[in-house]
Amino acid sequence: MMLLSYYFARTHRWPVEASFSLRILGRALKEGFWALMIPVIIWGGIFGGIATATEVGGVAALSAILIGVIIYRELTWRDLWKTLVDSSLQTAVIMLIVPIVLPLIKELGIDPIHFGLMVTINLGIGQQTPPVATVLITTCTIANLPMWEVFKTGVYYMLVLVLLTLLVTYVPQTGLWLVNLVYGG
Repeated sequence: MMLLSYYFARTHRWPVEASFSLRILGRALKEGFWALMIPVIIWGGIFGGIATATEVGGVAALSAILIGVIIYRELTWRDLWKTLVDSSLQTAVIMLIVPIVLPLIKELGIDPIHFGLMVTINLGIGQQTPPVATVLITTCTIANLPMWEVFKTGVYYMLVLVLLTLLVTYVPQTGLWLVNLVYGG
């Protein structure tokens, strides 16, 4: 994805916003401090044995809401409501699939984490392609551009994601090496 972005930037001669600067990096880290604490909460909670992954996920979600609404003041209650509705619908769809599919993938000898990676990447593709295209629609709304204008460039990124899907699907170690490193699998 980064190489593709670099290619488009060079080909279209997009302007460089700013050169790298430690001062700018420091300012960005300071401004993003509270948001950057969310991964610390997640990893610290899980690996510190303080809470389960589900509990930590709930705490992280609540933290993100409070940080967005109270500290950064960039998340409105209306935006929060829309986000909750959208994420609930997407979660409901996935929750209907896991209890049905999990016994089948275990029976076929497929690693559940590997299957989860495949599903996640495929959902990423689905969120950027019509008819669902929630990410594509959001991008078009923010950029105030027609869907086709955004999609005709996005299709190249979709090709990268399809190649990634094939790689993770048919060479499971590409997606599982970190899990195996952490958990000694």
